[in-house]
Amino acid sequence: MCAWRTRDRPAQEQAEYWSKIRDCMECAGPVLRHLFNEANHGMYFDLVDNGVEDIIPVAGSYYVGPDSGSLWHTRSRFQQLSKVVRVLGAGGTERFQSAPISPVFRGKVYALLGRIMKWPVGFRMVLIPNYILWPAAVEEYGALSFMYSGFVRRMHDKLYELRTPVGGRKPRLCVLHVNLQLFPTDAVALLPKLFCPAKVDVRYRVLYVPGMRNFPLVDAFFFVAAPRRTIIGLQTATAKAHHITSSAMRQFSERLAEVFNDWEAFSVGLSWEIIYVQHAECRSPDTWQRCGVNNDRHETQGEAEETEGDVWDENVHHYLLKVSVDDAIAACGTEDPVVLLGNMRLDVLDPDSSLWHSHRA
Repeated sequence: MCAWRTRDRPAQEQAEYWSKIRDCMECAGPVLRHLFNEANHGMYFDLVDNGVEDIIPVAGSYYVGPDSGSLWHTRSRFQQLSKVVRVLGAGGTERFQSAPISPVFRGKVYALLGRIMKWPVGFRMVLIPNYILWPAAVEEYGALSFMYSGFVRRMHDKLYELRTPVGGRKPRLCVLHVNLQLFPTDAVALLPKLFCPAKVDVRYRVLYVPGMRNFPLVDAFFFVAAPRRTIIGLQTATAKAHHITSSAMRQFSERLAEVFNDWEAFSVGLSWEIIYVQHAECRSPDTWQRCGVNNDRHETQGEAEETEGDVWDENVHHYLLKVSVDDAIAACGTEDPVVLLGNMRLDVLDPDSSLWHSHRA
């Protein structure tokens, strides 16, 4: 469509036009015919900024998640920023659910969900609605679970280090195993430069949720200052675990350099850890993942990627975390069902009560 509209224009003008369309799609998704009218772009950018405000914390699973069987309400601004996705379940069953339409909107929504999941009712609402833990839920929201202290307390001693081949480095406990109080306490969307042009300082114990298309290597990450300065990457998408290359490592470092102030200086001496979060019934490989080198690169770039591969093999520690439905239920505990967002306190109905079911109806 872009090629047709600009078919008689110079190549440079066509490239600039397509760049603008691509930026709009990154924010608001493919909004059909409205996408090609630049006058509408600002409207959709504002819609994304304000649409997150329509999420009702006490009913977050109505909008996203494995329990979101209904489409978003037609009167909500969310309706213009939603898409329907197909989810495959056990035995080949399939169902449909709503999802954010673009990477930017997804990052904003998931950052809010992370803050909701700091509380037991939010954790239960998003990850285990009806007390069922779907593998798809672990892939989508497993990284956000680290916002909830009850989950970290339940799971920290189940972190299993994936050992390197014989003759590799010595084993080392994950920082969350050493000190379970180091879990993230806030969540922030990591947005493309177009939407967040100014670099920011690194903040410790903040979960950074990518709002970018094809973000490499991990699905979320956070930093801790002690017992050693460490970046902890959380990988829940099993597809990423099978495609670890030195180019992905390089792209990850480049993305962080684009976002954070003085990243080159900050990264010196930084310890790296990656936690692979999987459903207990997942059959994905649970062995140490070697970093492959792309062989189809130019010589200079190939040498740089070999260096990145060496960093991965020598300095990045890998840990596996298998999550079962019993673990998720036990993590909820018996704490009061309440969600706090900023200065706002929302008392939440007990999901087991008849009032909750009538409220959802």
